[in-house]
Amino acid sequence: MLRRVSSLSWFAVHLDVDPRPDGRQPRPGPAVDNLEEKLQHVAAGRAISSVPASTAASFVHAGIVYVPVTDIPPIRVCLAWKNGARSPLVAAFVDVVKQTFDCERPRRRGLSL
Repeated sequence: MLRRVSSLSWFAVHLDVDPRPDGRQPRPGPAVDNLEEKLQHVAAGRAISSVPASTAASFVHAGIVYVPVTDIPPIRVCLAWKNGARSPLVAAFVDVVKQTFDCERPRRRGLSL
């Protein structure tokens, strides 16, 4: 069954698998404003979390154990900016991204990288 949800709600549904396969509702974890707060909750035993490998390498904490998950595909990211709002700074940033990474063509008509 498909439900209509806002983008923020979709993100929570995606992460929380709501409802669970057995029909239960997930319990929300602590609200956090940044990565450091998130890891403090993990270290205190109030939450578990997935984090990028770069976070595991950068945020070493005696109270946290990181276990690499190796059998899922890597995350793909997209560069996004307001359509039609191409300041020189945005254009320069897009050019650096194009020169540094393998980028696909934009998926909306009228957009160019």
